[in-house]
Amino acid sequence: MPHKIIDRIPALLLLPILVFLFRPSSAASAAINPQYTECSKPVRCDNINVSYPFTLPDSPIYCGVPGYELDCAGGSNLTINLAGDVYRVMDIDYEQGFFTAVDPDFLGSDCPQTFRNTSFNRTLFDLSNLDWTVTVYVKCASPIFLPGFLLIPCMENLNSYFNLQKGLPSFVLDLMVSCQLTAAVPLNESAAMSLNSTTPYFGETLRQGFGMKWSAGNDWCRGCIDAGGVCGYNSSRATDPTCFCPNQTALGTCPYAEKATGGSSKTGLIIGLSIAGGFSFILLCSICFLLYRRRKKKQHSTFIGRLTTSSSKKPLSTFIGRLTTSSSMSFKTDHDPASSLYTHIFSYDELFEATNGFDSSRELGDGGFGTVYKGAGPTDPNGGGSDRSSGGADCRSSSGDRSSGGGASRPSSWGGSGRPTAGGCSGGKLKDGREVAVKRLYENNYRHQEQFINEVKIVSLLRHQNLASLYGCTSRHSRQHLLVYEFVPNGTIADHLHGSLSSGSGFLPWDARISIAIETADALNYLHSVEPQIIHRDIKSSNILLDNSFHVKVADFGLSRLFPLDATHVSTAPQGTPGYLDPEYHKCFQLTDKSDVYSFGVVLLELISSKPAVDVSRGRNEINLAYMAVNKIQNQELHEFVDPSLGYNSDQRIKGMITQVSGLALQCLESEREMRPAIKEVVQVLRGIQSGVPSTTTERGNNTEVCRVAEKEEARLLKSINNLPFSPVSVADNWLSSSSISGSSV
Repeated sequence: MPHKIIDRIPALLLLPILVFLFRPSSAASAAINPQYTECSKPVRCDNINVSYPFTLPDSPIYCGVPGYELDCAGGSNLTINLAGDVYRVMDIDYEQGFFTAVDPDFLGSDCPQTFRNTSFNRTLFDLSNLDWTVTVYVKCASPIFLPGFLLIPCMENLNSYFNLQKGLPSFVLDLMVSCQLTAAVPLNESAAMSLNSTTPYFGETLRQGFGMKWSAGNDWCRGCIDAGGVCGYNSSRATDPTCFCPNQTALGTCPYAEKATGGSSKTGLIIGLSIAGGFSFILLCSICFLLYRRRKKKQHSTFIGRLTTSSSKKPLSTFIGRLTTSSSMSFKTDHDPASSLYTHIFSYDELFEATNGFDSSRELGDGGFGTVYKGAGPTDPNGGGSDRSSGGADCRSSSGDRSSGGGASRPSSWGGSGRPTAGGCSGGKLKDGREVAVKRLYENNYRHQEQFINEVKIVSLLRHQNLASLYGCTSRHSRQHLLVYEFVPNGTIADHLHGSLSSGSGFLPWDARISIAIETADALNYLHSVEPQIIHRDIKSSNILLDNSFHVKVADFGLSRLFPLDATHVSTAPQGTPGYLDPEYHKCFQLTDKSDVYSFGVVLLELISSKPAVDVSRGRNEINLAYMAVNKIQNQELHEFVDPSLGYNSDQRIKGMITQVSGLALQCLESEREMRPAIKEVVQVLRGIQSGVPSTTTERGNNTEVCRVAEKEEARLLKSINNLPFSPVSVADNWLSSSSISGSSV
């Protein structure tokens, strides 16, 4: 029976051919429509065909649409007037419905000195989907450090810059830098791909122009032409489609094709063969797709698949042992992945003793999945009680004074590098002498084992100077799941910005804050650079720890996710901390590396303002720090947002750096993920701001990568923002986890 069905397939494919071969045809009428005759005449200028919807000055008005008038200056230059400005028309593509135009000022110079904003009637035209916008900033008063702003090669001594953006600018730019001229110039995609700071012929690139789509006749003109007519315009029925046929005027299309005698059968054969070929192609593609899907289902060799299988079917001790053999993690950065990925297995009794039986006085903090205790060996006299750190999330020391003297010493002076210097801290120690923080997962938590496995499999593979190190864990057969981290003694940046260490010697000056920002971004860059990529998902100031030298240690990987190599996003239930959570993640539950970038943008605002991300004690419109920052900058009140203790109003160097970091922070908070920079670019820009050297180049790979980089490199302070979404200030009840929802910091 299946063979009979297969044998019938060719016959089925021939059916469309037969239908078109033997369809009825009608003889053309001998009557001639004068409007059809006039609008069918070939009209050319500058070797370009001019027809509907365009007209020239001497064309009949019914052959085109008002607003689409062209001019043939001198019989050789085809031009169009767009909102009062004249542009040269270089080409018209009637099949695709767009024309290519260029500013005539670009045609005579390799380094144009004048630029103008391009305006047009949006009811008649729109930029092509492939167009970009080049925004130029000419003769600025000071350098621009923000990502995506590149020096104009032929004007590099004039402090002149440009940046690329897909489509039209979505809002007005205000860089807080005075420039003599700012203009947005559209440019086609192929030219945009080659436009970077090494391009010596800036003007030559701009001469490639931009594409404009038109709207007139898009939904019916092609049908009119295919039916043997020509498209036209009727002023008394302007909104109706007007098709001039050889013998009459029709609405939409001619009633029958007016082709040459004998052409109908040939046309029918061609169309029939085309349809049959299309069916065959679709059938072939469907078979290939089904075979591909079947093959993919059988393949479990990807890293994420193997880890999932290991965690669900194998003992945890076996899983940990396999991390070194079944993992295929590679590194795209210069960081050494370390010599060993083995995870040490601690005995429950050893950790029970080190935490004094998980005494509540040893608590350092807690989160959505567990409580963290300070581990103290028998020889440690200072392993006693501690106040719980503000919003304590995980694996960190408490901030502030310890009730038993086991806390971090407050800094007593500031080093010449701008980093605070601190006294020592006698933390708790294991029998081998290491100070540790022991994370104890909540009992009877439905997801605690998944959380435990997730944190072990991720953190045990990581080696970076700005990530909190995992020393080991208990085995699967232990009575409780425990994680053992290095003890980081000097609190969190939340403690130093708006917590118990925020005053007196615990205050962080600006130079220390920008160093902290750079180290945090560098740690995120490491996570985003490994393969498979790792998304932290819970970047916030209370998860960024400080050691005695005030170097950063990023902690709490309980919500982190491995990112499959071939994925553009991972769909998960929204988890995280209000005020830091990517608003797009809240809408579509799709996780990308740009979610971490958004959270880091909020941390930058905290470093600038010394304010928590969410504070219900602030005014209604200022509860959310991101919203508050935008309002202040929008009203040119950045000075009111900045922590006055940083010297913003008294030190021009600090003022310039804070202004640039503010712009970078708002770029990280862009509502569209594609508009946010990659964390690698954020690191480069922060280092440039710290050193006072602007970034003048942009990494560019193949065309796909260029598109991605250029789209996400928009950096700006906002003068006018409408309806930008921000991270919510509360978590919906149906979210699956309250992990990392901290106390005063939410």
